[in-house]
Amino acid sequence: MLKIRNITFIAAMVLLCNGLTAQKAKRKTVPQKKKTEAALAKSAEKVKTVSESNNEFKWYGFEEGYKKAIKDNKILLVDAYTEWCGWCKVMDRETYTDASVIETLKKDFICVKFNPEIDKTYTFGDRSMDGRTLLLWLGHGESGGYPTTYFVLNPSKNDNRFNQPGYFPPAEFLKLLDNAKVNRAK
Repeated sequence: MLKIRNITFIAAMVLLCNGLTAQKAKRKTVPQKKKTEAALAKSAEKVKTVSESNNEFKWYGFEEGYKKAIKDNKILLVDAYTEWCGWCKVMDRETYTDASVIETLKKDFICVKFNPEIDKTYTFGDRSMDGRTLLLWLGHGESGGYPTTYFVLNPSKNDNRFNQPGYFPPAEFLKLLDNAKVNRAK
C-alpha cells in the first residue's frame, strides 16, 4: 500500500512538473508569423548605410538592389548571411568597414544583404522565388554556406554570376572584388 502511494505521488509530481513546463513553454512561444516579422525587421535593420571616415555605401534588399544594379549598370554583390553565423558577423565588422573595401564597393557595385532563412518571396526580372530557391539560383544549384558572396556580373544584360563562400579579410576581399570586375569585362 505504501508503495502504491509513493508511485502515485511520484506520478502526480511528474504530471505537475510536465504541466508547469508546458505552461512556461506556451508563454514563451511566439507565433510563427511574429517570428517572421521579427526576422524581417531585424534584417531590415542590416540594410543600412555603413560609415567609415566619410566613406559610405548602402546595403539594399535583394529586389531593390537588383533593379538599381540594372539601372546603374553595376555588378550586383549579394552577401548571403544568417543571424546565427559568427563568420558573417566578423565579415560585417572587419571587411565591410574597411575604407578601401567601401571605396571599391561604392564605385563598382550595388550591395545586397540577403538572409535566405527569412520567409519571403523575391520577385525580380521575370522570376519569383523564395529565399532558399534564390540562394540556389545564385549558386547555380548549390548553396555555399555562410557567409557566401555572390556576384551577378551584369544584371542588365544577362545572368552571368559566380560566388565565393567564406570569410575574407579586407585585402583578400579586395582581390575578390577585382576578380568580379575582370570577369564582368569578359
